[in-house]
Formats: sequence, structure tokens, C-alpha cells
Amino acid sequence: MAWGFWEVPKIDGISRTSQSKLNLNSGMYKVCVAKLDTILTKAKIKPDVIKIDVEGEELNVLKGSIRTLRNGVRLLIIELHSKNSIKIIQDLLESLKYKIIIKDRWMFAFGEDIPKKSMYF
Repeated sequence: MAWGFWEVPKIDGISRTSQSKLNLNSGMYKVCVAKLDTILTKAKIKPDVIKIDVEGEELNVLKGSIRTLRNGVRLLIIELHSKNSIKIIQDLLESLKYKIIIKDRWMFAFGEDIPKKSMYF
């Protein structure tokens, strides 16, 4: 595990008092970060499905998940927040033999053993 920083933005429509009560004060926070590969290995978990919604850090999560992705995750559901990284993410997943479907702001990446026809989109 390592330390990183996370910025909590001011939430529109919520007063500073309410945001404070929710313990969501805006600003930079020092947080403990770990690769998904590390967490899953230590927990001895082999997921079939992973959903990623990380507000623009999708590529970083995937880079920290390469070993897990190579070990047969059947489906990735990724909410895309950064249009700049869509092609990079798609290329990375295709290099790992995933089939990609992009629908609106979502990317669905299917492992080799799931036919795309079996899903309803």
C-alpha cells in the first residue's frame, strides 16, 4: 500500500454546512491507495465481474489490475469520465483479448469466454 492524494470537490447544490455534516469538506486529503491486483491477491478473490466508476481514474485502475484481468475476468463495466482516455483504455483491454462495446458513457469489456450475443444492449 502507498499513500496518495484525493481531492474532494465542492458539491454543487449542497451547502457547506450540510457537506461538513456529511464529512465531505472539499479539499485535498491524504489517503491510502493500493492496486486492485494487490487487494484481490491478498483477499484470495478471483472476480468474474468488475465495475469501475472512479471519476476519471479508469486507466490507473486498469493499470493496477493487469494480473487480475489476465486471469479471466469475464466482464468489465466501466463508466467513462474522460473522453481523452477512451482509446487508450480500449487498446489496453483489446491487447488483453477483451471484446469492447461502448454505449453512451459506458464501456463493456467481455472476456474471451463470453459471447457478445448473450448480453442485452
